[in-house]
Amino acid sequence: MSSHRPGFTLPAKKEDGKWSFDKHRFQRLTERLSDGPYDFIVEKHVNSRSGKQNRAYFACIVRPCSESSGYEEDEVHELLKRYCNPKTVEMLNKQTGEVEEVIIGGTTTAMNIEEFSLYFKRCQQFAAETWDCYCEDPNEEHSFNEKPKRTRAA
Repeated sequence: MSSHRPGFTLPAKKEDGKWSFDKHRFQRLTERLSDGPYDFIVEKHVNSRSGKQNRAYFACIVRPCSESSGYEEDEVHELLKRYCNPKTVEMLNKQTGEVEEVIIGGTTTAMNIEEFSLYFKRCQQFAAETWDCYCEDPNEEHSFNEKPKRTRAA
């Protein structure tokens, strides 16, 4: 049995006591659902990290650290999360019954813009201290406002 819970996210806004959302999109999204009970959950929107920040992170932090350290980019990302966004979890050893605290890399996907900016700065510091790698700030030279253009092979 699958644990996947069918659903969707639909942006909405409440203004002057009235809700507004794309009713046609709502109709299209609900048509694909099978009959049965559902829960409507309303959550306050949080400005998560931007696509610009994500592109800057990989171009200005992950890629240079990968080149400097010799680790693959996905390994660098995991190491950065572990050391620059640590999360402590408890792990039960079923054989001994002992509970051990383990440090893992916390997720970055739920970070808002400010939190991700602070994480970015911690990564720059870590890269400099650990891999002697200078990670520049995004600037005019690196424009991340638009998606990178794909180049075609000749």
